[in-house]
Amino acid sequence: VAAAFGIALAAKRATDADVPLDQALEAAHHALAASRPTAVNLFWALEQMRGVRRTHPGASAAAMVTALVAEARKIHHDDIASCRAMGEFGAAL
Repeated sequence: VAAAFGIALAAKRATDADVPLDQALEAAHHALAASRPTAVNLFWALEQMRGVRRTHPGASAAAMVTALVAEARKIHHDDIASCRAMGEFGAAL
């Protein structure tokens, strides 16, 4: 979840600073990936965010920021739902 929001934040900062978006997002991706090289869920989230970039070719920077924030929020929502489901399952045991 933090990695997804990190990518969204990098997109927003790049847009605000008029930095090339692809360059900023790749730098953020590599920095976040290097932070925990064995974290499977970290790489999964980074790839989800990369997928958003792939599915919006030619999108404006503002549209890309909006799409990345929406995906980060979706990942967050899904993580909450998964954690609750695990908790409910575990509580029954």
